[in-house]
Parts: sequence; C-alpha cells; structure tokens
Amino acid sequence: MTVRDEFFWLGEINKATLVINSRQGLLPMPIAEEAAKALREVLADGDADPTKRAKTYITFEPLMLKKKKKSRSRDHADARRPFQPGYARNLSFCHSSRPCSRSR
Repeated sequence: MTVRDEFFWLGEINKATLVINSRQGLLPMPIAEEAAKALREVLADGDADPTKRAKTYITFEPLMLKKKKKSRSRDHADARRPFQPGYARNLSFCHSSRPCSRSR
C-alpha cells in the first residue's frame, strides 16, 4: 500500500509540474529530463528509508538539488546553468512575454 503522506504529495506535485511545463514548452526538455531523474531518485530514497521522506517543500527541494548535482553532465549547454526544481513552478506563474500573475 502506498503511503500518502506529505512526501507522497510533494512527489505528485513535482511530477505534474514537470509534465505540464515541459509539454507547454516552458521547461526545456534536457532540464525536464534531469529533473525527472533527480525526482525519481529522491522518491526511491524516501520509499527505501522513511527517515528520508521530506514533509515540506523547503526540505524536499534540496534533496532534488543534491541528486541533480551528482548527476550533472557536460553533454549539453543546459548543464552549465544552475538547476532549480522551482524553475518550472515559477515559469507557470511568470513568463517573460506577459506580466507576472503573482504581482497583480
């Protein structure tokens, strides 16, 4: 049975964010793929060890950053750009060609 705690829902939110923003073209595919890999690793760690199940976004996001730093490659130009899991979430609210909806 799947445990549906905060960690589970943070994982679901991050999965949805990656899918939606990559399909809408807001998140470049190389970054989306790297973020998905990092997310899978964080989720697997949490399933294997209950002490690694973050309960808040502020503790979940650094786990993804840590995984991403370990897997960073030089195969594409985006690898030089800092990875930000919140990047997709922020782009869904603010896009350079329109005003930020949060500022209204």
